[in-house]
Amino acid sequence: FKQSIEGILITDSNDNILEANQTASNILGWDQDELIKRSLDSIIEVENPRYKAAVKQQEKSGTYSLALNFVTKQGHTVPTETTSRIYRNPDGKLRSIISFHDISQRKEIEQDLIKTKNFANSALESIPGAFFVLNNKGQFVRWNNNMVTRLGYTEEELTSTNILDFVVEEYREDAIEQFENCLNGQELSIETKVYNKSGEIRDYYIGAKRFVEDGEVY
Repeated sequence: FKQSIEGILITDSNDNILEANQTASNILGWDQDELIKRSLDSIIEVENPRYKAAVKQQEKSGTYSLALNFVTKQGHTVPTETTSRIYRNPDGKLRSIISFHDISQRKEIEQDLIKTKNFANSALESIPGAFFVLNNKGQFVRWNNNMVTRLGYTEEELTSTNILDFVVEEYREDAIEQFENCLNGQELSIETKVYNKSGEIRDYYIGAKRFVEDGEVY
């Protein structure tokens, strides 16, 4: 209890805090003596529907586990992963032991990843021409919206199509050679003709460079 790296609270059946360890004090900003004078509704967003559902679950199963926001002494919200378990003390009285740990840093990392992904998507969509990524078999794995609107193929069609299927037959052999050279490390620079969805032939300049991600060549 005292040495735990998680915050721990022990409450009675009325949600009054009876005990709190030092980690709980550190996370929430209240002294341990101050926490003991408080009830759960002053440090937990008890009106959260997920919390209410968890409490009902605990009434049936004796336990719950969920992501839950705590409120610090300064009024700040702290995201946590929280578990609670009901037990009886030696006097037979119901008690709940609530353990929680701060996941703020993990949340920040997740938000940074989302921002990075959104930034990358916005950058790709701002490219005036068609952009796409191929695997080492010539299959499409990523593209921007211009790839869809300019050639007319749906995303489902692109997913199941090899890039060479778009290339006009008389240009296909050269495209295969250039593609293989690119996979071997040479930069690709080629002018070719491709079919759009309507069967019309369009002139395209394609520039590409090989890269490796998670051991896969693209």
